[in-house]
Amino acid sequence: MPAPKPSAPPPPPSPTLLPPGLLPPGVPLLQLPSFCLLTVLCYALCFNRLSVALFYYCRFAFLPPLPDPPALERGGNLPLTTCSKRELLRLPLRERVDAFYALLATHPGPHTPGSAKELVGRDLPLRRTAGLVVRLLEREGRTLDVGDERVKLVVDCYLKALLSPGPPPERDGRIGVVVPAYGEEAGQLLSKIEANIARAVNPDLLDLVVVDCGACSGDLHKALSSHPVVASCERVSVVRFLRGGGRGPALNFGAASSTAGNLCFLHADSLLPVGWDLTISSGLADPRVNCAAFNFGIAKASPPIPGIRAVEISANLRARLFHLPYGDQCICMARRWFEHVGRYPDQALMEDYEMVDLMRKRAKRIGPLTGERFLIFPGSPVLCDDRRWRKLGVWKVTTTNSALVGKYNGGLGADELYEIYYGKKVERDEDKNPIF
Repeated sequence: MPAPKPSAPPPPPSPTLLPPGLLPPGVPLLQLPSFCLLTVLCYALCFNRLSVALFYYCRFAFLPPLPDPPALERGGNLPLTTCSKRELLRLPLRERVDAFYALLATHPGPHTPGSAKELVGRDLPLRRTAGLVVRLLEREGRTLDVGDERVKLVVDCYLKALLSPGPPPERDGRIGVVVPAYGEEAGQLLSKIEANIARAVNPDLLDLVVVDCGACSGDLHKALSSHPVVASCERVSVVRFLRGGGRGPALNFGAASSTAGNLCFLHADSLLPVGWDLTISSGLADPRVNCAAFNFGIAKASPPIPGIRAVEISANLRARLFHLPYGDQCICMARRWFEHVGRYPDQALMEDYEMVDLMRKRAKRIGPLTGERFLIFPGSPVLCDDRRWRKLGVWKVTTTNSALVGKYNGGLGADELYEIYYGKKVERDEDKNPIF
């Protein structure tokens, strides 16, 4: 039997003019010029967007702390709660004042100005309505020094509630992890949740709530309840949310389904760092912290995406310098603060932006008087899946997000933004998604 022929030696590697390690892994040499050009353009775009975030930050950062009279005269009055533009414009100023007194009348006993101020500090609908009255005053270009006695009482209640101490701290170290899921595949969602629970130090203190918003493939409840790692949580539940209205109402529904004292709003494609539960518990244990979030990272796969590192750097600079993290950085709040500011606004998009913007303004403008502060957790980041950037590219994702933020800050409502972004109107059940 003839001996087998020796195999041909492998061809020598193609010569390159670049030193070893300089060529990005997975990028062919012929594509390197276009890769580098696109990376530079993405860096320029991301840092340009960072300058826009600086502009919006400066609009309120240099106002005197409230309720300093010069600050009130210059506008920029701080909302008491979150609210959507749809809610703000639903009633004119006079009818909103009437609504405040109608709510006040539902409480027993005669109401003196002093008792009304105390009630507003404790009652969310009253606090929300008083804040809306002040926002409508500002929208009409009027100062808070108004002659109408009925409006003046509402303004006085607003100022009292603004500086009232935050809700008392609770001794509840449990963490309610709210995961909204829309169009997710059950197996992929399970793998992410399993990895996050495995990275927790005390999974028995976790209250996991998956909000099934529809279009998910597979049986989420069966997949989660039968998995041993997931079952190590204190409580695991899958709740169906079919009321419509977008992610804001879905997150509120998930938070209401949990009984934990701390809340963590986690995107379905995100991976938390090791020991994340201790990070949240220790950070939110400080009663002065009204809101917190993790650093931002992207779970990168091969081949590399041009400019993806620029997204990480600019997002972390935006969060650190301007206290403006987005929802994919896992927003965390003590339940007492979440309820105190009225939960997420009932809107389909930008609910995370509205919440974070309110909490950072509170920390900046009344923090010097009350001690409130906004916290970005130090240490490892939460890793977001790169599927969106891989599908659309860094340039398109960044320009789209920037356009949405710009239109939102320019006065366009979240429902209109949703229609622009998705090409369809927001579907919601008004009876099940009430607004004040």
